[in-house]
Amino acid sequence: MGDTTAPNTDGAPEGTGTVSQAKPASQMDTATTTEERPQFDSTLHYLMTAIGYAVGLGNLWRFPRVAWENGGGAFLIPYFTCLVFFGMPLFYFESFIGQFTQSGANKVFFRYMPAFQGIGWAMALLSQQVNIYYPIIVGWSLVYIQSILSGNVDKWTTCDNPWNTVDCVSPFETARLCKDEERIRQEGGAVMYKGNCEYGNATKLQAIREKIQIPTSEFFERYVLQRSEGIFSFAGPSWTGTKEYEEIPREPSMMNWQLLFSMAFLWGVSFLILWKGVKSMGKASFITTPVPYLIVGAFFIRSLFLDGMEIGLYAYLVPNFDKLADLSTWRAALYQCCMSLTVGYGGLHTMASYNRPDHNSFRDAWIVVLADSLMSIIGGSAVYATLGHLSYATQIPLDQLDVTGKFEARC
Repeated sequence: MGDTTAPNTDGAPEGTGTVSQAKPASQMDTATTTEERPQFDSTLHYLMTAIGYAVGLGNLWRFPRVAWENGGGAFLIPYFTCLVFFGMPLFYFESFIGQFTQSGANKVFFRYMPAFQGIGWAMALLSQQVNIYYPIIVGWSLVYIQSILSGNVDKWTTCDNPWNTVDCVSPFETARLCKDEERIRQEGGAVMYKGNCEYGNATKLQAIREKIQIPTSEFFERYVLQRSEGIFSFAGPSWTGTKEYEEIPREPSMMNWQLLFSMAFLWGVSFLILWKGVKSMGKASFITTPVPYLIVGAFFIRSLFLDGMEIGLYAYLVPNFDKLADLSTWRAALYQCCMSLTVGYGGLHTMASYNRPDHNSFRDAWIVVLADSLMSIIGGSAVYATLGHLSYATQIPLDQLDVTGKFEARC
């Protein structure tokens, strides 16, 4: 646009006012929004917050399992390919448009085309749903942390606790007490059940395996969750100090106090972090972001000194290249990128909108993606090194270990 004469507002003669360059409407909107919208105190505050937003359960809980199911070390090839050509560009795109429009997810698409505003509202609704169940999972973790700090680590590895059933079998007890190797070789397997070593092949032990529960599963379901019979049932577990759990009628209980306190603590901390918006959130990220890296790093270092850790790392890192020809492997890698980077939830638009309009979001996108990938690799290595130790200690092949609750007999 050409130069225009500013309106005469101070009584000066017509035509002698200040000459100014008019700005496009989008620039005026951005400038106005920038002055009114709070901003992160520094680039480091935003980086720490974005890394903390991206890194989560998808790195530790989901990535190792997906890698195991899709070729082990070979899965890293499609994963990093999808990360470079899809994950990082999408992460940068969401950050850029949020920063450019200085708007959250509910408005950013409206500024491009009003008909698209439903996309932003759908993202906001999705984030709301995640924010409901995510603290619940973290609340479960606090119960485990409390048990660790109180020195009760053996509670989820043994079967002599009040909440254990008669069908509880510890794989460590089986490996320790069922030592008749000659009979195991002759009959094909052994498992400790109800205080006795049962020998036989896989077919003979099938009925027993259907009933067996491992102590970690019972600790979670019967102690941490204290699961009732249904959503409308307020009858909790009735512990008597014996193992006749299933034969004792359940009596009404008031509340699962440990989970109640965990949830109240988490929501209280969340409120304090968000109390003053990006100012308090940026400062809190200097604690919430490094701590998971320190904990996982400690687990990883400790796992390297466990007996049998090489069994797990071999299964985790040695590639099965046949999986690369399977389309489902690439689909799993692409889906893992979205889950791991938390794209499509609207959070990146909102956080980036609190940056300066000229902030280098391209550089930050690479840093966040690399930090997220580092957590996946280290976390997965720690998980599989520990599984290798479990396989070594129980003398159960790694591919027969079932960490979902059922126990595979030695065969």
